[in-house]
Parts: sequence; C-alpha cells; structure tokens
Amino acid sequence: MAPCPGMWARSFLLLPLLLVIVRSSKLNVPRVLLPYASTPPSFPLLSESGCYSWSSTRPEVVQVKPDMVGCSTSAVIQALGSSGVKGSAMVMAEDKDTGLLLRADVIVDKIHSLKI
Repeated sequence: MAPCPGMWARSFLLLPLLLVIVRSSKLNVPRVLLPYASTPPSFPLLSESGCYSWSSTRPEVVQVKPDMVGCSTSAVIQALGSSGVKGSAMVMAEDKDTGLLLRADVIVDKIHSLKI
C-alpha cells in the first residue's frame, strides 16, 4: 500500500509540536566533589525545569535536602561523616509526572589541594 501524498506534509507539521512536548532537562553539574569536614559545606543542585523528587543512593554518605516538600526544582547536598575514607553516591532527581530521571555523581573525600 502506497503512502498517502499528504501524509508527509502532515508529519512535518506535527514535528514541531512533538519537539515542544518533549522537553529535556539537566542538572547544573554532572559531578560534584565534596570534602569531609567538621562543618560540611552545602552545594546546590539545580534542574533547568520540572518538579523532582530527590534522593541519594547512599544517604549515609551524602545528605539531600530538597528546597520544598513533595517536588522541587532544586536541592542542597552535604557530605556526612568525617571518616576521611573516600565515598561516592549518586543523587537522583525523578520527575513523577514524566518519569524523567536526572542524576549527579558525588564523590566525598579529603581534599589536599586543588589546581586550576
């Protein structure tokens, strides 16, 4: 069966609509290095758009505090503990409406020096 001549024209008209519906979002950083400290610094994770539920794969290593209860576009992370042993975790942000999952890899370690 041959395609209808107007089918391609209709398909191209729908393409911009699909591009508007499918939004992508990302976090402000894909990887974070946090130091062990007696007073650990906070680091903000921000999404470009959407409303997310935030979690850590290792809550004993990295604490996640969403800015709002329920769903939020941002969260603050902090290293936990002071063992000095290198640790890592993934911080995940899940949009419950779309199923979109964003993540940031977090490494917690003693920082001896930084070179730029």
